[in-house]
Amino acid sequence: MVQQGSGKGARRRLPVEQRRAQILDVAGALFAENGYNGVSTLTVAQACGVSEGLLFHHFLSKAEIYAAVVERRLNRLDEAMRNAVDGMPPNSPKRDTVRALIVTYLDHIAEEPLSWAAVTRGDTPAEAQFVGIERRDGVVDKLLALVGDRSIAVSGFLGFVEAVCLDWVDAGCPNESREPIIAASLGALEGALGDWG
Repeated sequence: MVQQGSGKGARRRLPVEQRRAQILDVAGALFAENGYNGVSTLTVAQACGVSEGLLFHHFLSKAEIYAAVVERRLNRLDEAMRNAVDGMPPNSPKRDTVRALIVTYLDHIAEEPLSWAAVTRGDTPAEAQFVGIERRDGVVDKLLALVGDRSIAVSGFLGFVEAVCLDWVDAGCPNESREPIIAASLGALEGALGDWG
């Protein structure tokens, strides 16, 4: 790696993808702790040891950085959900598969509850909202593939899960509430479907 500058203020020149990953790592941690409005691009740049100009070379705006952070988190959630489903025994009941997905979702929320709640409540820039909407549409498609073409039931289920999880986040994500949330969510879907097919 080439050193840029010398002495105390020296910075390493990183390949583009590595620098972008560093910015997202740092920005993600700052946003999780301080929220979108509590973090400036100058703060992100200083925490990365780069100039704001270099930051804007990789991302056009703070909103774009935030949207990339959200997308990265949702990519990890998608992977965790795939792993949860792939880890199920063959021919598992649909109810058990949905339960595994809910457990994975709660784990995801508990990692960065305030960030999750901000995106879910719409307290973030439009760029991040678009990422969230696109992913929600993907979840709807996956659930429809699992339970059949019952879009009203699936949409109602997702709305219920989001509302209950927002209350859970507001309460500090108490561990003793996880099982009641899972049971209520499964009951909501079962009630909407009428059966599990």
